[in-house]
Amino acid sequence: MTATLCREEHAKPEEGGAAGMSSAAGTSDAGLWVYKLKRDEQGAVVKHKARIVTKGYIQQQGIDYDEVFAPVARMESVRMLLAVAAQRGWLVHHMDVKSAFLNGELKEEVYVRQPPGFVAAGHEGKVLRLKKALYGLCQAPRAWNVKLDSSLCKLGFTRCASEHGMYTRNTATSAWCELGQFCSSTFVAA
Repeated sequence: MTATLCREEHAKPEEGGAAGMSSAAGTSDAGLWVYKLKRDEQGAVVKHKARIVTKGYIQQQGIDYDEVFAPVARMESVRMLLAVAAQRGWLVHHMDVKSAFLNGELKEEVYVRQPPGFVAAGHEGKVLRLKKALYGLCQAPRAWNVKLDSSLCKLGFTRCASEHGMYTRNTATSAWCELGQFCSSTFVAA
């Protein structure tokens, strides 16, 4: 279980997730560990999963965060993408971004106490300023969407003006490509 905790534990300064500092006003608990067992078809445990979550329910809009809206593709748009891909004979791929919300960079200053089981010896009174989002933060989905949108635009994709969860890319050297984004799941048709 320890290796699982170390992989998922996000608030590590060396990974750019958080920076240590003395206690700050507005500090909230990092939350709690959520444990899950992944089982195979026979019910045997194949993987131990753990993630730390924050107590987003204690955050206050206007104080701890500003905007939380993160666009996703409507189900009708995903169906249309799949129908167009089938009609044109395109290949369709489904991708799931692992730990997607942990990739979003925070613009707000969010401070949390050190997570249970990972309190640095000699730094017990210190808190962490998160640089990247954690599960449970109200602004985590938006931070992930901002990161994804920026990355897709750098790759030459254009966001649909009427459906912000849909992107297109068409260049002279490559085939038409459409992408539908739904939380951490992405559908690509090309």
